Amino acid sequence: MPLDFVIDRLDALPATRALSEGLPAPGVRLGVAGLPGSSPAVLLAALARRLPQRVFVVITPTPTDAERWLADLRMLTGSAVALYPQREALGAEEPHFEIAGERVETLELLLTGQVRVLVTTAATCDWCWKREGASLR
Repeated sequence: MPLDFVIDRLDALPATRALSEGLPAPGVRLGVAGLPGSSPAVLLAALARRLPQRVFVVITPTPTDAERWLADLRMLTGSAVALYPQREALGAEEPHFEIAGERVETLELLLTGQVRVLVTTAATCDWCWKREGASLR
């Protein structure tokens, strides 16, 4: 059951409205800090609801943090949230097929518009970008 009333309360605040109107263009990173507990997830749920044409990405430091974000967002929104799991440290020669399958399923959901918020880890992003010749740092 989505917790719409919680999202409604935060969305009604002038600061939330100002933030949603002042978001940078798609593809530009914006960090938000200083919010306690699960309130960052509530803010993101409010922004995702207010801006249905955008996809939001949450990059966490650890897989445990990613799972926490995923649980919070699913409790708040009920759906449209997916985890792009981190590769295990098995190396390219020994891929973990379950994780590979989850990654493919998540990409399919993203490409078909069924996911509005994607949760992943910094290690996943760093690994992907290094393959493209860039770096998270």
